[in-house]
Amino acid sequence: MKTENRRDTFIILSVLIIFAAGYFIVKLSSQDTPQTGQENQASMATAMGDLGEFPEDYESLVAMGNDFMDRMNYPVAAECYRRALAVDGTSLGVITDYGACLHGMGLVERAKVEFAKVLGENPAHPIANYNMGIVFYDLDLPDSARYYWEKFLAVEPEGRAAESIRGLLKKLDE
Repeated sequence: MKTENRRDTFIILSVLIIFAAGYFIVKLSSQDTPQTGQENQASMATAMGDLGEFPEDYESLVAMGNDFMDRMNYPVAAECYRRALAVDGTSLGVITDYGACLHGMGLVERAKVEFAKVLGENPAHPIANYNMGIVFYDLDLPDSARYYWEKFLAVEPEGRAAESIRGLLKKLDE
C-alpha cells in the first residue's frame, strides 16, 4: 500500500512538473515574439501611464527620452522622442534615437524609415549608418548591412562602436 501511495504521489508530481515547465516555455516564447503595431501601442500606453505627466519643452523631452532609452524602456523613450520631434524635428540625433527605440520595440521597418531620414540629410552620420546596418542585419540582408557598417568605419574608424562593427563584419565573412 505504501509503495502504491509513493508511486501515485510521484506520478502526480511528475505531471505537475511537466505542466509547469510547459507553461513557462510557452510563456517565455510568447514574450520573444515581435509585437504587432497594435500590441506595441497597447504596451506603450500601459508603460507610460498618464500621458499628461510628460513635459512639453524640447530639452526635457529629449532628456527624459535619453533616460528611458538608457533603461531600455523603448516605448516610453520613443514617445518622448516623438513628442520632442513634434516640437523641433530637425535634430538628426533625436531622429536616430527615435529610430533606435522603434528598432528596440521590434518595429524594424519603421526604424529603417527614421534612419533613412537621417542619412538623407547627412549620409555620413555615423550612428545612423551603424543602426541602419543593424536593421539590415536583422532583416538578413548582409550585403546592405556591410555597406552601412563600412560607411560608419570610414567616418569613425576608431569610434566607440568600431571594434564591435569589425566583429560583425568578420561574422558576415564566416
